[in-house]
Amino acid sequence: MSLEMDDGEEIDSLDAEINQLIRSSSSPPSSPKRPSPHGAHSHHRRPSFKLMCSLLVLSILACHWVAPIILPDVIRKASSLNGLSADSVATDSVDEENDESSSKPPMSATKEEDYLIKMYDSRLDITCPAFDENSVAAHLKQLTTSDQQQPITWYDSRSKEISSNVSEYLRIFQKLQGFDSWGHSYDDVQRGMRHFRQKYLIPNVSDNMSIYESSCGKGLNLYMTIDLLQQEGFRGLVIYGSDENADAVRVANQLLDSSILPGRVTFGLVCQADPTSIPHIPDNSMDIVISGGIDPLANPLGLDVGSSSELYGKYVELCEAKKDVDPDNYALSDDAQHKQNAWYRTQLDEMIRIAKPGAPIILEHVSYPLCESLYDGGGIYQSFFKSNIDLHDWNIDANSIAFEEDFVFRHRYHAFMRKNQ
Repeated sequence: MSLEMDDGEEIDSLDAEINQLIRSSSSPPSSPKRPSPHGAHSHHRRPSFKLMCSLLVLSILACHWVAPIILPDVIRKASSLNGLSADSVATDSVDEENDESSSKPPMSATKEEDYLIKMYDSRLDITCPAFDENSVAAHLKQLTTSDQQQPITWYDSRSKEISSNVSEYLRIFQKLQGFDSWGHSYDDVQRGMRHFRQKYLIPNVSDNMSIYESSCGKGLNLYMTIDLLQQEGFRGLVIYGSDENADAVRVANQLLDSSILPGRVTFGLVCQADPTSIPHIPDNSMDIVISGGIDPLANPLGLDVGSSSELYGKYVELCEAKKDVDPDNYALSDDAQHKQNAWYRTQLDEMIRIAKPGAPIILEHVSYPLCESLYDGGGIYQSFFKSNIDLHDWNIDANSIAFEEDFVFRHRYHAFMRKNQ
C-alpha cells in the first residue's frame, strides 16, 4: 500500500482491502488446518495485523481532515463558557443550538478561581457615613432620658490593643483561648454554634448571597460564619457589617479583607455606624442579616451611681423588689426592662429593614433580662419577638420565629425569624 497516492485513491484502496479482509475472516474454512510450524505468529494472524494498520492510517487521516473543523468550535465554546454567569449558561446553550454561527469572544487565559470571583462580585455601592457620637448619645438619651447612658461594650480595650498590632493578632487569633474576651477558643465557639447554624443558617444560604452583621465588633463572628459556610461548599458570598466602636471596625476591616478570608469570598465593607441607624444600607438589600450579639444597655435608668459594682448592686436590688411590698422599686425595675426592650427593638428594626423579602434574620447569644440572669448584662425574653409583630408592626412571619439554646454561653439563646415575602 503506497502513501504517495491521492487521498481519494488511498481511501478507496483501504476500503477494498478492509472489505476483503472482513469477507475472508467471516467465511468458514473448507477444511481444518494443521498447526503452523511457525507457532502463534503464523500467517493466519496477519490479516488482523493488516486490519489494525489500516484502521490506524484511517484514524490519522480522519484527524488530519476533521480536527481543523471541529476543534476551533470546541475551543471557542469552552472559552466563552468561562465568561458566563451560572444563571446564563443554560440560556446561552439553547441560543447556540438554535444558531450554530453564534459565538462569544474568548476570555483571557486566567485561573478558574479568578473567573469565579469576578463573575460573582456583586458588591453594593456603599459609602460609610460620617460617624457622629453625639447622635448616638442623643438617641440613647431619648430612650432613657439620661446623660449617663451607654451600651455595654466588652471589647473596647481589647480592640485598641489588637489594632496596635493587627498583623500579629491575625497570625495567632484562632489559637487564643480567649480570642474575643469570651474565655473560649475559636474551635470552642465554632463547635458550640455548629448545630444552630446547620439547622437555621445553612439551609437558607446559596452561592453569591450577601450577608450583613449588625454590631459585628472586630469581625470574628462574621469570620467564623464565613469559615463554616466555606466548609459547606458555598462560594461567591459578599459580606458587610457595622459597629459603633472605631477600634473594632479598624480590626474588622483588616480581618475580613478578601485576601485573609477563607475560600472565595468578596469583602464588601464594615462601617463605623450607630446600629440603630444605618441609612447607608438600602432597604431590602441583604440576603441574610445576622448579629452575633446586641450589647445591652449598661444603665437603662441612667442611675447616678459611682462604680460599676455599685450600679450592678442597685439593679439587683430593684430586681428583688416585690410589687406588693416595694411598688416603687418594682416599677423602676419594670421600666428598666421596657427601656432595654426599646434598645433591642431599634436595632432589630434596622436589621429587618435592610433584609430582602423572605430573608432570614438571626440574632445569636441573646441574654435574658437582668432579673432573670443576674450574672449577665441584661437582655430580652423570647416573648419579645412575637409581641413586636403586633405592637410595632414588624414585617416578620410569626410562624417562622424559632429559638435554640446557646451551647457557648450559659443561659442564653439564639433567635431565628424570617421577613415576610
